[in-house]
Amino acid sequence: MKVLDRLRKSGFELPEPPPRHQFVPVAVVGDLAFVSGHAPYRDGSFRFKGKVGSKLDLSTAQQAAELALLGCLRSLHDRFGTLDAVKRILKLNAYVNCVPNFHELPSVSDPASAILEEVFGENGRHARTTVGVCSLPAGVAVEIELVVQVGIDRSEPKQNARPRSRRRPAQPAAS
Repeated sequence: MKVLDRLRKSGFELPEPPPRHQFVPVAVVGDLAFVSGHAPYRDGSFRFKGKVGSKLDLSTAQQAAELALLGCLRSLHDRFGTLDAVKRILKLNAYVNCVPNFHELPSVSDPASAILEEVFGENGRHARTTVGVCSLPAGVAVEIELVVQVGIDRSEPKQNARPRSRRRPAQPAAS
C-alpha cells in the first residue's frame, strides 16, 4: 500500500502548502532531504495560535503538531511527487511556543511521531528534539521540521518549484 493511502486510511489528509518566503520547503543533498520548519496551516490560514500552557492546552498543542507534520509531508510530496520516495525518517525537531513553566514538551510532539511510525512503519521511527520557545512565526503554537532519507537522489527541484528572486546589486549613485 502506498504511503499516501496509509496516511488517508489513518484519517489524515495533506493540507495545501503554506505561503512561501525566501527559502525552499525541502533542500536535498544526496539522499538526505531537509524539510524546513512548518507551522500548522489549513484552509488559507495559520491555525492554533497562542502560547501552550496559557491560551492553549496540551491537547490543542498536539493537534497543532499533527497539522504541522502534515504540512512537512505535503512539502515532501510536492518535492518528490510521492511520499513513497521517503526511505526513512531520521529526525523530527519540534518547537513549542509555550509559557516558561510548561514542561510537557515531549507530549506535544508524540502524536506527530506516532503518525510517522504509523504510515512509514519501522522506517518512521526517528530521533527527536522538542524545545520550548518564546515565539514562533504568526504566533502559532508549534513548528516542526524533518530530516529524511530518500530512496532517490533528486537534487534538482521539480519544474514547478518557485523560482528564486534575483536581486540586482545596488548601483553607486551618479556624481
